[in-house]
Amino acid sequence: MPLTLRQTKGSALTHAEMDANWSHVSDYTNLTNKPTIEGPIVMAYHSVKQNLSTGATAIGYTTTTVNTNSYYDTSTALFTPLVPGYYQVNLTMAPELISGTPEAIFQLALYKNGTIIAISPTCTVTSTTPILSNNNISVIVYLNGTSDYLAVGYISTIVSGAWRTAVNGVTCYFQAAWIRS
Repeated sequence: MPLTLRQTKGSALTHAEMDANWSHVSDYTNLTNKPTIEGPIVMAYHSVKQNLSTGATAIGYTTTTVNTNSYYDTSTALFTPLVPGYYQVNLTMAPELISGTPEAIFQLALYKNGTIIAISPTCTVTSTTPILSNNNISVIVYLNGTSDYLAVGYISTIVSGAWRTAVNGVTCYFQAAWIRS
């Protein structure tokens, strides 16, 4: 379907005026020398359970399904892309009760260069409200392509029970995709 230019000021144009005064843009798929837009994409998920204690625990998403140019390092759990620009970042994690009476508070945190830049809403679990839910973050962040990096942490206040991170690629993942420079 061809794209057309639209009038941005004044009164509405008749069809005859549009044909006479406005040019049509050809179908984008027929253009030559199309701009190439490429940037890093990573999809990693949590495949190793980590024990949680009160305080901040660094979260390592240990398995990647997509990892262009290996910018996500599963051994350090850092995303360090060498392409500057804005990135859409989505992450999620769920706590899992191992044993005991459930009573704890959890938050997921996204760090840029060691400083928290986004934090999820609090997930509070008690014996009267034992339903666990995921902690989620979705944010756009600028990375300079040289020294900026992202890391993930789980902030916990554990009153009782033994806790660990859940493991699966559906509810415990890290995604980052370059969207523009």
